[in-house]
Amino acid sequence: QRLHIRLSGGEAAVTGAAREFGGEDEALDLWTTVRDLTHPAFQGAPVLWRIALPQTAPLPEFDGQLAWDWAGGVAWLKADEIAPQVWDWARRMDGHATLYRGAKAQVFQPLAPPILKLHQRIKAALDPAGVFNPGRMYEGL
Repeated sequence: QRLHIRLSGGEAAVTGAAREFGGEDEALDLWTTVRDLTHPAFQGAPVLWRIALPQTAPLPEFDGQLAWDWAGGVAWLKADEIAPQVWDWARRMDGHATLYRGAKAQVFQPLAPPILKLHQRIKAALDPAGVFNPGRMYEGL
């Protein structure tokens, strides 16, 4: 197993850790492409899901290509079409899914009815006229 450490500024603690553990310098532009979703793992399909999972959850098995980070805590699924069952699967795994690309309407995982009612009551209290982004995150909010 290799530990990757980026050395910058010659900081003694980082240099000492690199000597002790080994590793190699890694360019930060890789992480910029991941942050900006421009890495090839995110390209080439009209639909892109971000699925947040407990790290002990199995990785999803849906049609499409899968990439993951955070030691399996976040999975990215690119596919040719939207599969609403991704939301159900993520909920069963104690996670949640967000449709990052390809959405024509709903983007966020549907809320359980009691949670939706709570959101509706909070929104009614804070925005009684319903002028702040109606329907932006969830239909009916």
